[in-house]
Amino acid sequence: MPDGVVGVAAWEGPDRRHRLRGLLDEFSRQVRASGVRRAPSLLSQLVAYERARPSYQHWYLVDIAVDDAARGLGIGSALLAHRLASIDAQAAPAYLEATAPANQRLYERFGFRSAGPVRTNGATAVAMVRAGQRHAQ
Repeated sequence: MPDGVVGVAAWEGPDRRHRLRGLLDEFSRQVRASGVRRAPSLLSQLVAYERARPSYQHWYLVDIAVDDAARGLGIGSALLAHRLASIDAQAAPAYLEATAPANQRLYERFGFRSAGPVRTNGATAVAMVRAGQRHAQ
């Protein structure tokens, strides 16, 4: 296994008071990563994702990433399980967009269900929701 950080999951809590700031931060991050030429496409994608989000309070998985050298070692699953345990203790719902079929299958194993397609610039993601759950501790 590689040394150092091998994966990260960025979640947004259910308090949406700072949603505009979060969108601007995300847009800025994506433009830095992808370049200014892609800015219109990135903005269109973020707007589509925002429109697909549930109107009720929920946890939102903004992004999850695992180092290439650590893929297949359960890092993504461990990251999801860790945060979802906390979310379950609150009996809160969660939401995300799956951008690849393999990711959708992973999220389904954690109780997420499809809420329909999110079409952006020729690509299609799948909006996924997970009902609030309370597990015995």
